[in-house]
Amino acid sequence: MSNITYVKGNILSPTISKKRIIIHSCNCLGTWGGGVAYQLGQKYPKTELEYTKICDYFSNDDPRKLLGNFVILPSFKDSKTLIGCLFTSLGGGGSHDSASSILENTQLSLQKLLKYIQQGKKYCAPPNSPSKQVSINTDVFETKAEEEEIGLKLLLELMNEQYFSQFNEIQDLKHFELEMPKINSGIFGVPWENTEKILEALPCDITVYDL
Repeated sequence: MSNITYVKGNILSPTISKKRIIIHSCNCLGTWGGGVAYQLGQKYPKTELEYTKICDYFSNDDPRKLLGNFVILPSFKDSKTLIGCLFTSLGGGGSHDSASSILENTQLSLQKLLKYIQQGKKYCAPPNSPSKQVSINTDVFETKAEEEEIGLKLLLELMNEQYFSQFNEIQDLKHFELEMPKINSGIFGVPWENTEKILEALPCDITVYDL
């Protein structure tokens, strides 16, 4: 039995109200210029702004450190909708990476995202509450050196300190469903069946929306 459920429709439909993480592929240069990413930016402009800030920060060093990593951002509209960004290509549009590189980074970023969800709960105090601590499990990889080398630790700290602290209740990401469009198959031009094989090997259920 497949772990992928296909749904015909728009992943951004306003009628969807369950807890979910909308996962999509991103470049590392801070642009949501087309496809589903553009639609996400139109619906969740503050989320796009935070994604751009992250890319700008890494651009001062080496934006390639984002490749194969992920960040989960709030929608800033409700606590039921989170946006999972997979950094799968350095550039976007006509300057995107090769299909093989995009697929490799898709697999890496999804594996890390799943491990993060499985290991970490977000115990979130109300914003601006000095009496409570916001904690996160950052033990995503086996060695600290690997974590630091790829820049994941910084991304986890950003998620903890700047984003998830907005919630007034405990948020366990295990209670969020994983949903995505047919990632990589649009602007990045990767045949969907290649990404589908990666999803089928993951130890989780995923809903894929197809227009």
